[in-house]
Amino acid sequence: MLCILKAFDSAVFVMEETARRTSFYNVLIWAKCRGSEFQEARELFGEMRRFCCYPNSNTYNYLLGSLCKDGRIGEACSLVEVMNELGYMPDAITFEIFIFHACRQDRLDFAMEFLNQMISGGLEPRLTTHAAFIKGYFNSNRFQEAYKYVVDMAVKYKYSANVNYSLLASLHHKKGKLLDARDILVLMIEKGLKPNFPVYVKVSKDLYKAGMSHLAVDLKSRFSKLNSG
Repeated sequence: MLCILKAFDSAVFVMEETARRTSFYNVLIWAKCRGSEFQEARELFGEMRRFCCYPNSNTYNYLLGSLCKDGRIGEACSLVEVMNELGYMPDAITFEIFIFHACRQDRLDFAMEFLNQMISGGLEPRLTTHAAFIKGYFNSNRFQEAYKYVVDMAVKYKYSANVNYSLLASLHHKKGKLLDARDILVLMIEKGLKPNFPVYVKVSKDLYKAGMSHLAVDLKSRFSKLNSG
C-alpha cells in the first residue's frame, strides 16, 4: 500500500521496524520500476545485499519487464548477462518477458530464438507464453503460422492444446472469420480436445445468426458427443 502511494520512506521505515526480507525489497523494486525509476531500482539491489537479502529471479524479472516495456531492450539483455554471471538462472517468466515484448513488436523470429533457448534449457513455456506467440502471429496476419504454432505445440506440450486451439478459434471469431473459427473447433473435437465453452457458444450463436444453422447444429452435435464420451 505504501509503495502504491509512493511513500517509499515510510515503506523502508516499516522494514526497519519489522524485518528486511527479499520479498519486501521485491515490492519496492516493483514499485520503482512501475514508475520507470530504474536507477533507484538498481540501487536497491546493492542495499539488499548489504543487509543479506539476496535477489531472486522475481527481483530481476521486475526490472527486466519494466526495461522491456520502456523499450530498453539492450539494457535488459545486459542485465540477463549479469544474472548469469551471478548465478541467477533465467526462469520461464524471464524468457516470457522478452518473448512477449518481441511478439508485440512483430519480431516473431527474435521471439522464437528466446523460445528455443528456453526449451533447450529444460523450461516449459507457460500458457501466457503460447498466447503471446499466437496473438503475435495472428495480429501480423500470419494466420497459417499461428495455426502451425498451435499444432506443433500441441504435440510437444499436450497441456496447452485445449487453451491454444480455443484461443486461435476465438481470435478468428473476433476477426469475423466465422467459418475458420468453426473449423478449428471441429478439428479440436475430432482430436478429442474440449473447446473453451464460451468460445463454442459464441461461434454457435453467430453461425445461427449468419444463416448457417446446419453448421451450428453439426457443431452442437459434435460437442455433445464429446461431452457424453
